[in-house]
Amino acid sequence: MQELLCTRVHRAVAHTELDDQSYNRTTRLIILYSCRFIGSRDYRKAVKWVFPHNKKIRTGLMDLKDDLDYSIYKNDLYRAAHYLCTQPKCTIEAMKAASKIYKIEVEDLLLLKKLLSIAEKRTIAALPAAPGTYSKQQVAALIKHIDPITRNIVFRQLAFIFNHDPMMEGADDLIEQLRTQAIKVIREYEVANITEDHMIKNTVVSVQNHAVNIAESFGRSKRQPLMRTSKRDTFREVWYLNIHDFAITQVKVSPNPKLRIQKGDNLYVMVQDCETDDVLLVQCKRLYETQCEAETAASLRKAGKYSKRKRYVDLSPQSFDEFQQTCISIDTALDEESVPLIQKIPDELASADLSADTTDESKHLVNRLTPRLREFADIILNPEGNDFFIEWSDKTNKIFSSTELKRLGKAACDYIGISKPKLKMELKLTSANLWSQEARNLIVR
Repeated sequence: MQELLCTRVHRAVAHTELDDQSYNRTTRLIILYSCRFIGSRDYRKAVKWVFPHNKKIRTGLMDLKDDLDYSIYKNDLYRAAHYLCTQPKCTIEAMKAASKIYKIEVEDLLLLKKLLSIAEKRTIAALPAAPGTYSKQQVAALIKHIDPITRNIVFRQLAFIFNHDPMMEGADDLIEQLRTQAIKVIREYEVANITEDHMIKNTVVSVQNHAVNIAESFGRSKRQPLMRTSKRDTFREVWYLNIHDFAITQVKVSPNPKLRIQKGDNLYVMVQDCETDDVLLVQCKRLYETQCEAETAASLRKAGKYSKRKRYVDLSPQSFDEFQQTCISIDTALDEESVPLIQKIPDELASADLSADTTDESKHLVNRLTPRLREFADIILNPEGNDFFIEWSDKTNKIFSSTELKRLGKAACDYIGISKPKLKMELKLTSANLWSQEARNLIVR
């Protein structure tokens, strides 16, 4: 015999004293949910209505619903209810027979008789008899049948999660979540008179929908372990090789077609030097995606070898669209020496012993700014000391130095996720006594 429904309810409410009215409402709610009179959303709303001020009980009853979704008790309760409703009279002998067939205690069958209305009993009696329970072997065979589809969904649609979320050990975690959802669907539809092909289709559709829900949940503000960062520049930064003196400079290319001239088979593009802001008219074939490619082409030309490429650089504006993690484990190694983050967190007791005279003036400046400006100032004042910024710049191939403030500032804005005009506006709102005259001139420029 399966566990009594009253035992399940009392365990769900964590031994909280329930009056008779609340207990009857809760038990009837579970019976209605098991007999498919209400769905998950209505069940959740009803639980909130019965217990509006007790979050602990609501959580317990929702956990009980989840347990029922993956067990055969809910379906056996439905089959027993259908058996009793189709009998001429719901006698004690009929209850004993149903208890023996469906392994349901007679006490639970008495609750079915007591809490279901006459109209609900007639509705159940009008339905066809439910087929037998899917065995463990049948469930395993069905899961194995759709497993290629499940893996394909995970690796093609959810790869950004297990690649960026530090709480995910790999794709297997998401595959198991989708398999669990498949079991839930099987238990939901096994009482319906549908073919095995229909069951497979329902399971596949549910797994696909659940994958969409998983993907969307990783962007919600309530959790947000990942943050989607999207940006599209108004230009593209490429590297120009001057074949006369073999100088390599970084330039900006505009997508405006009016700044391009076709001369025979050669395309000339108007570019702007990133350092001097000088405007140059150069051949498109002299532009390279990275500095390394430009240096390789220069070395080939110096050696008198053929340096022409099969594919030229894309002149469309560069875009940035990916998911970045917003949290990190304190046990994560941050450098080649495998030193975890927890060992780099300063000791508050040790730092409190330092005198105020030995504190760096730049730290006073950083501590008096807003969080976003504080992070920006910390990077500008000491870029090599920010391990997270250095790791990010290595992954995104950002090349800068502490002397190139313009390029360093742009990289810091990209790292924080703020535009330069908005950053300048926030800097203008800070107190003037924080900055020197030279710094103020740079801000308002």
